[in-house]
Amino acid sequence: LHPFADSWRQSRYSRPPGDVIGTGAKSEGSSGEMGWRRALQATLLRRAGYRVQPWANGLGVTREIAISTTDWSLQQPPDSDNNHSAGAQPTEASEGSCPNQGTAAPFLWRVSMADLAAPGGAFSMLPSVDRVLTLLQGEGVTLAVGTAPPSPLSLHTPFAFPGDVPCHCVVTSPTGLDLNLMVDRGRCEGSVTLLGPSDPPIRLAEPSNPAVAFAFALDSNVAVHTRAIAPNGPENTARGAESEGTGSEWVESEPLGPEDTALYSVASGEHPEVRLKVTGGRALVGLIQPRSSPS
Repeated sequence: LHPFADSWRQSRYSRPPGDVIGTGAKSEGSSGEMGWRRALQATLLRRAGYRVQPWANGLGVTREIAISTTDWSLQQPPDSDNNHSAGAQPTEASEGSCPNQGTAAPFLWRVSMADLAAPGGAFSMLPSVDRVLTLLQGEGVTLAVGTAPPSPLSLHTPFAFPGDVPCHCVVTSPTGLDLNLMVDRGRCEGSVTLLGPSDPPIRLAEPSNPAVAFAFALDSNVAVHTRAIAPNGPENTARGAESEGTGSEWVESEPLGPEDTALYSVASGEHPEVRLKVTGGRALVGLIQPRSSPS
């Protein structure tokens, strides 16, 4: 099995991964009986079940949604995504510390929510980690990465930056909240997209390739739908376009409330292309895929 798929089974969640969340799945055409149902695993993570990790400086908390690592000898996950108060120094309980790991990333990938505390300050350094930060709450938040001028953050607009470059955050509102996707740059790559009911489906996984995806709900009653597209079918010729080509029926998740997450894994092996869409409200959709070549 692909090591990226192995990492899924070694992930820790608020509840164990299960079968596709929803009903109505059906495999058709060349995908066969085993089809995508056995390639795709999914679990529903409620906000109330996220693991809360107080910051070492006592000025905020991180809510860990999911994390994966193939090395069980690593230390426990860091206590903060944004250890950035004035005068705060990274400690062994903060994200800036990865004892005995040298320049290795402390995880394969990690998804979490973190508080933003005014007035801001320096983010902890994360060797070999790429980050995508999306502002969920707060105003007047800027990030200055390296020598670049400060970039203002807009609500629900993902901002990608390297975690091992000095980054300074300014927060003018009393409090804030963000969603963090972090990946080991050498082993995988990640992206986050704002997806609404009127947007076309996005490609979750290429045929036969492993992938992990999450849909983080921004509104109430968000439903996540997944569908397999048969190889060489009409839908496979137009990425993101819906048509009546050969494939499975859409599988709808249970309704998600604000800040709930639907988490998906597509194992490596024989499976068709898989697509994802949302109805009922907006979601931040993250895609995590193995890097094709070392960075």
